[in-house]
Amino acid sequence: MKPSSPDESPPPEDQGLIRLLQLLTVESDQFVERFGARHGLHRTDMNALAFVLDAEQRGEPMSPTRLASRLGLSPSATTAVIDRLEASGHLERHRVPGDRRRVTLSMSATARLAGRGMFTPLREVFADSWADFTDEERRTVARFLTRSVEAMRAVRDDWERPQAP
Repeated sequence: MKPSSPDESPPPEDQGLIRLLQLLTVESDQFVERFGARHGLHRTDMNALAFVLDAEQRGEPMSPTRLASRLGLSPSATTAVIDRLEASGHLERHRVPGDRRRVTLSMSATARLAGRGMFTPLREVFADSWADFTDEERRTVARFLTRSVEAMRAVRDDWERPQAP
């Protein structure tokens, strides 16, 4: 894949970077929505699966309570999401050994297979588009994206706090 701008171009201003992040977000949203439509999943379902997968990849258990917090939903609304995902074969509930009252969530093999079918081509195109990046450039991109995610979470978290009248 050919780079869209030459290396000798001036660095983008903050507004240019923000615009690029917005475009990436819109493209990502549309991609995820198409995947969801193919599998009969709502956007909230897709977000739930993404949170469960992220927790699994970090080796952290995902409980229904933690998922509710991540989704910003009530426990009863989260239960409806979990029930829907479990019924469609995308999510599994597991009782915690030694404390059968506790439950953890994981993606099913069916969901993983469907995800690979949709996201592997995207991963391959991304990898191809980044193939000529140096290690230092990759570290810079990773630092930029990490800080951008952290900044977005900070603003989102501020919005969740009750506002003074």
